Amino acid sequence: MTSEPLDNQVFRETLEESTVAVMLVDRDLKLTFVNRVGRELFDLKEESWQGRSILDLAPENRRDLFHRLFKHVLSGDHEHKLFLNLRRPNHSPAKVAVHLKPLHNASGETNGVAAWILQANPRDALDRELLRSVEMTALRELAGAVSHHFSNLLGGMLTSIDFAVRSNDSTVHRRALERIGASAGRASELIRMLQVFARAQRRDTDLADLTEVVLFFCEATEPDLSECSIRLELDLSLVDVYAVPRQSMLEVLNRLATNAREAMKDGGTLRISLRQTDRDVILRVRDTGPGIPPELVDRIFEPFFTTKGELAGGAGRNPGLGLAVVHGLITDMGGTVSVQSSPGQGAIFEIRLARRKVSGQSPVDPGLETGLTTDLDDLLDDES
Repeated sequence: MTSEPLDNQVFRETLEESTVAVMLVDRDLKLTFVNRVGRELFDLKEESWQGRSILDLAPENRRDLFHRLFKHVLSGDHEHKLFLNLRRPNHSPAKVAVHLKPLHNASGETNGVAAWILQANPRDALDRELLRSVEMTALRELAGAVSHHFSNLLGGMLTSIDFAVRSNDSTVHRRALERIGASAGRASELIRMLQVFARAQRRDTDLADLTEVVLFFCEATEPDLSECSIRLELDLSLVDVYAVPRQSMLEVLNRLATNAREAMKDGGTLRISLRQTDRDVILRVRDTGPGIPPELVDRIFEPFFTTKGELAGGAGRNPGLGLAVVHGLITDMGGTVSVQSSPGQGAIFEIRLARRKVSGQSPVDPGLETGLTTDLDDLLDDES
């Protein structure tokens, strides 16, 4: 698309009456044109948008990411297609599809970006209603599991308090306080995991290269694994620089390693491998534990599903949130996580993160890999 036709009044009027929001910016990311639908979508007053930076429409903590995405389009003949959850003051959230295309002058040079923004259709609204119904069912089950755990924790605390009140022995008092403190600690950890699962703490802006994160984690974790008679093996192929949310990925690796350690009570081998294909970066975590029964594989990522804790009839205090947290964090990065397992053969957890590179184009800035672009769902959220 060339920018010259924008000087044509008929062309401008055509864009003005389009049912799709159209926003054009120059190389400095200043708005040069916003049609009627675009102004309504972003609550822009007539002519108030002229000369304004499009970065003003993004939350402050997302502007750097937004800036890099547009600059990538401007750096060559690149395009981006993405979906956004648009949240605005005094409006209900809207799902929109965005297509970013470069603008060219008569000489073929890129001198701006056109953003075509399409709101979801009524069918999407029906799909969301169906999804909401499914989510409410899952929420009821989740609430039941949460209440079960907290009922047990509070029951133990009340019992300890009752013993302490009825005794004049300082030793009994100390033991009661220790039990109450332990129960409170487990409750706090349960709440923290729920917050992570519910995306309350997923806005991780500290980005790092995936290979470096894996190496850092392995170096920090190997001593603890050795104490459990678990040998750590690394198989890291050459992988392009790939930006991921550092703390979120460390949380994922820690959850998977904890799961493996609990499975290999008598020791074993934990193998972490990293490689890439033309489409994906693949991270695998493999253990030599007893494996997962076939009938349980499909439920392994469900919240509060556990084969180790009290809900599973065991003596452990595992609430069954570890793998659900892994699934949630990886999904939030735009990736997928799956498990392969057979009884007696251990388990392999495979994480796939899309490289999102377009054939024939120059390599994408590492900051524009999936670890960054998946956060675009929140780019236009109003978080002020």
